[in-house]
Amino acid sequence: MEADEKNKHKTRVCHVKSMPNFRVVYENVQNPILYRSSRPDFLEGEDLQSFNELGIKMIVDLRSHSSYKKIKAPKEIDKFYQPYVISLPKKRGYDPGETVMCKALDKESFSVGSEEISGRQLGVPRKHLFLDFMLPKVMMSYLKMLPWYMIIYAFFVMLYDIIFRTSFKNFILLLSKQILNEIGPAKVLCITMDYSDNLVCSVLRLLTYKENVPALINCSHGKDRSGILSALVLWILGKSEEFILEDYGMSKEGLEPMKDRLHKEVIVDYGLNPVFCEANPAVMKEILDHLKMRHGSIENYLENIGFGLEEQQKLKKNFGLEED
Repeated sequence: MEADEKNKHKTRVCHVKSMPNFRVVYENVQNPILYRSSRPDFLEGEDLQSFNELGIKMIVDLRSHSSYKKIKAPKEIDKFYQPYVISLPKKRGYDPGETVMCKALDKESFSVGSEEISGRQLGVPRKHLFLDFMLPKVMMSYLKMLPWYMIIYAFFVMLYDIIFRTSFKNFILLLSKQILNEIGPAKVLCITMDYSDNLVCSVLRLLTYKENVPALINCSHGKDRSGILSALVLWILGKSEEFILEDYGMSKEGLEPMKDRLHKEVIVDYGLNPVFCEANPAVMKEILDHLKMRHGSIENYLENIGFGLEEQQKLKKNFGLEED
């Protein structure tokens, strides 16, 4: 009976017009603890009111704040959530008990989980945390795949993007033509994960504190970056791999209302193949297999990035799986 429940997928896509691909990742006794979605930038009117009624205390936005600002949208969410940027450790991996540092855009700061908080109390107002998956090391890893003459050209393209603040649009277009379309979405995400230890660990650690849940994890479309973090949380919570792959595949339905926007932002703007718009569970399977091969197991991967058994137990307890 317990095994059947572990593999039973109850999640459904919630059709919110202004925030597609929104759904519950995990709920405990009918009380949602974690949600995932595309960007909340367009929430307004009744959709925004319904969203606020969910009582979500923390939004973890897997984009840079500069990318967020450039999106032409109402951003009514800013009236209810204070924006912060997560400051990652400069070393690889978090130490046991180390807290996640966040900086408010008004220069105030706090340490998540710490009793000493400067500026304002945690949760008042609710938090919108930004964390950019486009890490410099990831970009450099792609550059190394290019022939020497293309590397020189790519640096000039990158310089142009920096000067004119294009969010590296031309650089990514170049990479799409030369590398990304050839290796495909699964390999792209595997490379990203190889350089995202601190980023992943910071999100998982944020979810170990009661003042941060219910929480929402989002990215641009709620498919890949949100999918990876959701998959790791579900793994920690003891869900089967079948369950996790099915959860990733549910984005196929969730993305349908924004297929035109997805086409423009992925294919037209960045020159990626249509396969990058899909939500094929085989992509998540390849990512999980990559982590297992590289680290020996998902458990070893979590340990290696600084989210060991003690931290995992904290997350389980915070999600209602452990007794006090």
